[in-house]
Amino acid sequence: MRYAAIFLSCLVLCSCTYYSLVEGRAKHTVNDTYVIRTESPWNARSLGSATILSQHGQNLDSLIFFRPTADGEAPLVINTEYGKKMPIFKKGTSFIELPDLMKSSLMAAGYDDVLIQRTENALMDGNKALRVDFTMKMRAGPLLKGFSMMSIKKDTLFTVMFMAEETTYFPMVAKDAESLVASVSLLK
Repeated sequence: MRYAAIFLSCLVLCSCTYYSLVEGRAKHTVNDTYVIRTESPWNARSLGSATILSQHGQNLDSLIFFRPTADGEAPLVINTEYGKKMPIFKKGTSFIELPDLMKSSLMAAGYDDVLIQRTENALMDGNKALRVDFTMKMRAGPLLKGFSMMSIKKDTLFTVMFMAEETTYFPMVAKDAESLVASVSLLK
């Protein structure tokens, strides 16, 4: 009986994913880079060099703050299937090339049918940015809809990406995500 209790305790501890609460109606610093203002509460967790905020669970909606990406680094730092290498950001990359960098990074990360729907000029903390709207499919999951904001400042790429299940969770969370991304200011 004692061994069963120890086994169950270990199982519970090993299966936990650690999230913290990001309270609504407050300012927060993410990845020592982004200062955001939240209107509603989000759950946060670190995954590699990114911080993921979610309201209903990471597989249903995710607002991802990637670490600043310098010349020669990959914007998405993850282990990929089959040893695929992640595309890298290069100094001098133009805004015209950013959607392809994003698309190839998502495909290398295991997403299928990545479709860029629209791109438009935007601002991130007063800096020129590019907004990219997209859809994609998880290999064994639903269709996702999302947008990415990318800005290059001092030869460094700053990326914030929102994605959610298209039919239910995107309409529920997108407005909050839009507001939060619009509030971003950069510390670096």
